[in-house]
Amino acid sequence: LRRPLGDLMAGTRALQRGDLAHRIPAERQDEFGGVARSFNVMAGELQHHREQEAAARLLLESEVSQRTAALRAANNTLQ
Repeated sequence: LRRPLGDLMAGTRALQRGDLAHRIPAERQDEFGGVARSFNVMAGELQHHREQEAAARLLLESEVSQRTAALRAANNTLQ
């Protein structure tokens, strides 16, 4: 019981640190293996969502920068 529980605890600590790429060995065919597989799916989904959020943030920052430049140009024209 120590090894699979230790693996699960290591996985939870990795997620707490923000290491969403961490995966738990899931070769067991018992309840621990099932929990490990579920953990790995959850970590993968969290990692995917974080990557999507980062891409959306970059796009938004680019759009804000472009809009700011356009507003500055319009302001300069008005002045």
